[in-house]
Amino acid sequence: MDDSLRDHVGIEDHILFEPVESTVAGRPLLVLDKYAVGKIIGGTGPVLQVIVFTRMSSDILMQHSIPPVTTAAFLKATLGNMIEVVCQDFCINVGRSTFHDVAYVLPLSEVESGLFHMSGCYNCFFI
Repeated sequence: MDDSLRDHVGIEDHILFEPVESTVAGRPLLVLDKYAVGKIIGGTGPVLQVIVFTRMSSDILMQHSIPPVTTAAFLKATLGNMIEVVCQDFCINVGRSTFHDVAYVLPLSEVESGLFHMSGCYNCFFI
């Protein structure tokens, strides 16, 4: 990520970042290769508070009785090779220097609406 872009990301922006640890509170952080997905919720200067996302898992689906996203029901999201993520209930402090790129985290309904044309991008995720 360009340094000028790092300086301009702020509250409510979604980011891809390289976390110091691969798990927090026993939950995996890595969503895409060596990167985690997060949403900036606070902080200033070189360190920001980020609420993190993790990949949707069968454990989460069963715990909350959520139906899985299937190709039959959600064609665009599944064929676009997008990763389903879920927001966690904890946040971590992240240095601006670890930011890799801006991330796009969209509701599944927006992806399926047909108005979203970035499917297949490495930095697009759905919730």
